[in-house]
Amino acid sequence: MSYAGTVSRAGASLGKKILFMYSSYTIY
Repeated sequence: MSYAGTVSRAGASLGKKILFMYSSYTIY
């Protein structure tokens, strides 16, 4: 339970970071 929650939270954070980098890259 705790492990899954940590992985989920880390995945969401990583996904947001990748999405931000990707959108910044496409703008430029």
